Amino acid sequence: MDLSLCIPVYNERVTELAHSLLEQARSLNLHFELRIYDDGSEATYLESNRVLKNEPEVHYLELPENIGRAAIRNRLADESAGTYLLFLDCDMAIENPGFLNTYWGERLEGVLCGGHVYSDKPPAPEYQLHWLYGRERETSPLPERQQQAYAAFRSSNFFVHRSVFEKVRFKEDLKGYGHEDTFFAYELKISRTPFQVMENTILHKGLEKSDVFIQKTKNSLKNLLWLRTHFPAFAEEVKILQALTKLERTATVGIMRALYHTRKKSWLKKLNGPHPPLYTFDLFKLGYLAKELSRNANG
Repeated sequence: MDLSLCIPVYNERVTELAHSLLEQARSLNLHFELRIYDDGSEATYLESNRVLKNEPEVHYLELPENIGRAAIRNRLADESAGTYLLFLDCDMAIENPGFLNTYWGERLEGVLCGGHVYSDKPPAPEYQLHWLYGRERETSPLPERQQQAYAAFRSSNFFVHRSVFEKVRFKEDLKGYGHEDTFFAYELKISRTPFQVMENTILHKGLEKSDVFIQKTKNSLKNLLWLRTHFPAFAEEVKILQALTKLERTATVGIMRALYHTRKKSWLKKLNGPHPPLYTFDLFKLGYLAKELSRNANG
């Protein structure tokens, strides 16, 4: 089989995304499959997505309980039949009619990463933090992403030769949300897997409300600390962990921790407001890391 299209789903309706992929894949006359694995979504989403079982190329599976972002992607890779795999997050939209053809024309025995973008139109105030962070920190022009190389990897949209998963896997030890893709990229780098950033973006539609986004960010920071403990060299690849190490070396991590405790309420008020400043979010994250570092040290 030429290609497996893989969509891990959690609490999202994916019929539009699936039909976009089916239309493009059929037009290329590829021998392909579309695997849609639901990772324990609520009933209302399951009911909407089950219609996709009627498509002949679709393998639709509902897992009885959530196994996590890393495990669901590894399972999709293990059970797919294609020589090449395309992974897309379930809250994406394809705007380019030549999206799939672009990947297929550039395929290699490694990884291609097309990236994602956010809408130019500002959302409602309660979604501002995620939208601003996504536009300013997650996305950048192609030349900048090419300079970042492996650090530009995003699991939201990547095209991969199946042999890659024989040596690099998503880290299933990570719990909840966050940084399974950062560590996957790190392992791509140390394994010297061929990697190419390209201009083949998709639209990120799914925005979290600010309070939810902050909570998920906190979980992702805990994952970073776990990775830092178990893979010290990894910390040298992540800017916020570099900043934390600098605080430790200058014996100022305690100051950052104290600042977090005294300013947390005012920071959260700003971050949940209609114009959240990203520098405040940076301080919040670094302060949270300092707090968690102390908590872990004290057991």
